[in-house]
Amino acid sequence: MISDCITAETTTTAVKEEWMELPLQTLLYEWARKNLSIPNDMSTLLAYMSLFLITCVHSWADKLGMELFHLGDFITRRKEVQESFKQAQVVSRSGAKIVENMANEIKTMMDAKISAVRRIMDAAENTALTNEEADKFFSYYNAKDMIEPHEPMPTEPPRELDDAGGPKIWVPPQRIVLTPKAEFFDTPVNLTVSSVHIPTNVYDRATETIRAIQWSENLDQIFRDNYKKDPTLSWQFFGSSTGFMRQFPASKWKTEPVDLYDCRLRSWFMEAATSPKDVIILLDGSGSMTGQRLDIAKHVVNTLLDTLGTNDFVNIFTFGDEVKPVVGCFEDTLVQANLGNVRELKEGIESVKTASIANFSAALTKAFEVLEQYKSDQKGSQCNQAIMIVSDGAPFSYEEIFEQYNWRELPYKPVRVFTYLIGKEVADVKDIKWMACANQGYYVHLMDTAEVREMVLNYIPVMARPLVLGRHDHPVIWTQVYADFVNITELVLINEALWELRTRETRIANLLGVAGTDVPIRDIKKILSPFLLGVNGYAFIVTNNGYILFHPDFRPIFQGYILKPAYNSVDMIEVELLDDDRPPRDFNPVLLTIRDSIINQSTGSKWMLVKNHFDEMKRVARVKRQYYWTAIQNTPFTLVITYPEQYGVNRLQIRIEDEIHRMNIKGSNTLSYFAGKRWKIHPLWLFCKHSNMTFDTPEEELLWFLGKMSQPGWKWPSSRSALPPEHTAAMYCDRQLMQSLVFDARVTEWFSKNTSFNSKDDKGTTKPNRLMAMH
Repeated sequence: MISDCITAETTTTAVKEEWMELPLQTLLYEWARKNLSIPNDMSTLLAYMSLFLITCVHSWADKLGMELFHLGDFITRRKEVQESFKQAQVVSRSGAKIVENMANEIKTMMDAKISAVRRIMDAAENTALTNEEADKFFSYYNAKDMIEPHEPMPTEPPRELDDAGGPKIWVPPQRIVLTPKAEFFDTPVNLTVSSVHIPTNVYDRATETIRAIQWSENLDQIFRDNYKKDPTLSWQFFGSSTGFMRQFPASKWKTEPVDLYDCRLRSWFMEAATSPKDVIILLDGSGSMTGQRLDIAKHVVNTLLDTLGTNDFVNIFTFGDEVKPVVGCFEDTLVQANLGNVRELKEGIESVKTASIANFSAALTKAFEVLEQYKSDQKGSQCNQAIMIVSDGAPFSYEEIFEQYNWRELPYKPVRVFTYLIGKEVADVKDIKWMACANQGYYVHLMDTAEVREMVLNYIPVMARPLVLGRHDHPVIWTQVYADFVNITELVLINEALWELRTRETRIANLLGVAGTDVPIRDIKKILSPFLLGVNGYAFIVTNNGYILFHPDFRPIFQGYILKPAYNSVDMIEVELLDDDRPPRDFNPVLLTIRDSIINQSTGSKWMLVKNHFDEMKRVARVKRQYYWTAIQNTPFTLVITYPEQYGVNRLQIRIEDEIHRMNIKGSNTLSYFAGKRWKIHPLWLFCKHSNMTFDTPEEELLWFLGKMSQPGWKWPSSRSALPPEHTAAMYCDRQLMQSLVFDARVTEWFSKNTSFNSKDDKGTTKPNRLMAMH
């Protein structure tokens, strides 16, 4: 190629061969010496040499590009493909209509899950009122002890005494047959019964616990009926306020290295039982709290923080002579109980020192004023409010402060007060206990750290009383993404899930428990119609806190196997990056405005210039994208779709005469377009699904449905999403996607027939040369 750029004085073959042996620098210098008028000017020489080199590189690149284009044009037969698709219509893509239809499909699916949970709740309430007598020798499927047929029966342990001094009860574990199921992420399960998980710190033979295990076994019939009516259901749960959790289908619970699971400490249980709340924790920092008392108090505060979720708001003040926040920048505020803020509060607690005398008056006044200010300004959770006092005793009852702030409109008391008395030898019990009892709270006396975890949880049933008494207004709670990877699936994020929850209780205002079901993220993605969004289009869901449930740029795992601590609290503004050259964390006001509209569940649209990375984040493209969003009704979620401007605003649509039904009437055999094995369909798209049948491959399932469609009497289902349990139909299809698939197969049928080469991999296996329905 250099010979094309250099003008030599002679063009003989011998001379050409001679200069072709010379280095590039020498050739460039000789060219400049012969062609430049002032060869001694080195700056001019270098400039001409650079210009010459750039011109040559451009020429090479153009030639290489044209060669690659013609090669691709020949291999893909682009012109023939364009001619084939002229039979279809090019129509505008209506983002507003697409996002509305997708949101309705998701709502239909979520309504089906809510319907199943309500049946569990109704059955639990009715069964709990039977008042069966507790049978301490009752045998049940313990998720940690049950054994499979091939496992030996354990021997009875040496006789031990329980806490009451009587002989400890031992009941042999039950045998169970477990079979891996793909719909439960290949976990070995039994679809006829449920299993019970008992926390390590709960004695399963305690009267209240074993009675609840007994009556809750009747829920198995409801679990089975729910799964039969809606085979898309994932794990179903009932978490009891006594500590155990009943799970369907039954599966083993692995306890290695140690089992610390307690359903009452999980976010799904807390949020469903207590509703959003504003909490101020007052930690006694007086000199009398020095030593073990302070250690117990810190443990209490940390456990309280662990029970809060992202819908809660909290702050911690320590009080001696003065009232101070444990985190300096949290003065006079309530902060959202997200992972970052809770971490800051826990770090602040560790630096608390004891000194002087506790000023209860100033502490209570501070707490009431902050809560009152947030309520009047309509900030915080705008729901329940509570003050948690952690102290070794109060000298007075401070009745005048409660009269001023909390007893203005008796019998209504806006703030509940919970008191945690610390220490074994405490003289001032009466007054601190009165504070809780007189303000609709709960009093707890803690003497060592071993009982902290169990006793702190006593505030939950009290906070649940408003939900219990308002029997006709129990909210359904959807939590954030939940990665279950230790005891159930053993794979990080294999069971990414939401929880759909609802509280249930007895008629005497005591919380009975929480019922729920998993909704795997993969099930939601399947009904999002990605083919409607086109190339580089995608959809994602945002919670009412601004966190994403899923997103193409959602990377919850580090180095392939480590789950990131904040994986379920990734804000949408951290994954949608505007191309505005702003420094990190300095977010564009336009993006913040869109975020506010999304979390407030408005409907809207906006275009933005954003950055998209690809090739494993090695390259970045600047793209102008159009965004559309709308609320998913009766949920705290908002659906957002986006596609690029220009090539993303149009799509192909088949003509009426190309519909499957019309083709079958005309005598066309749609199955003939799918002959042989050299074709594949998109593995993640939902074409058709039969809930009561299994197929080895997606292609086999597709062929079965195409055969059904060619028979008389075929009707398309009205909804693409999983049908509600009340429906009896077991199969459903995406009509538009199936129509496009058959059209693509028909117009590209010539492609494989006219292929003159054999496409094989290194092992000699024939590869598919058609991937269907990708337009």
